[in-house]
Amino acid sequence: MLRRGPVLLLALLIGVSSPALLPAEWSTAFAKRSRQKVRAEKPKRSTASKTETSAPPPVVTVPAPLPFTGPVIVTLSTDRAGYKTGDLMTIAVVVDTACNLTLVSIDGDGFATVVFPNEFEPNNAMTAGVPLTIPRIGAAYQLRAKRPGTETLLGICTPPGMRPRGISADYERYRFTLLGEWPEFTTTIPQREIDIIKIAAEEKRRHSRRAPPLAPLPPPSDPSGEGRSVLLVPVTEGPL
Repeated sequence: MLRRGPVLLLALLIGVSSPALLPAEWSTAFAKRSRQKVRAEKPKRSTASKTETSAPPPVVTVPAPLPFTGPVIVTLSTDRAGYKTGDLMTIAVVVDTACNLTLVSIDGDGFATVVFPNEFEPNNAMTAGVPLTIPRIGAAYQLRAKRPGTETLLGICTPPGMRPRGISADYERYRFTLLGEWPEFTTTIPQREIDIIKIAAEEKRRHSRRAPPLAPLPPPSDPSGEGRSVLLVPVTEGPL
């Protein structure tokens, strides 16, 4: 017993201090567990760069167009200070806000005619600050001073897509819209507006089967939001 004790103790000391003396399966299992532990503790790769590169582009916001505020400032002028009967007339118009222009001529006898827009120039949209000459250069019509007296030019600017109350073009019958006697026109605007809507409905029914649909009738504007300007032009008797 006394001899085996030191021998067993020596064998235990050698086994602890010399791993090479341990069984092979022991060292293999230990190494495998160590590798698994290292893999488990290995930090994951950062995905920050991937997220930054795949971020959506910024959204560009387009401002909405400014609303029509009215009333518009309408400036009228002519190429001469006065005319003789038979003279050609050119009218210049400038507005400070985009709008639709209606130009009415009231001769010395009080008869009113819409000279713009007309069948030759139906587009009456105006751009702010851009002068418009009536007739335009190269237009297929002319304006002449007809009767002696004072000719009144009335410029009416309405919001885009709208028209003055009581006025609607009928280019199938008239190249220029005739309003008749101006005092009578001003007192019959409500009834004229009813007639305009009624005629537009009848024309729509008449064209519904045999022709393409008509363009919708522009709605009338509120006079309080319109821009108006008046220019008095003297006309004297010309040579016979």
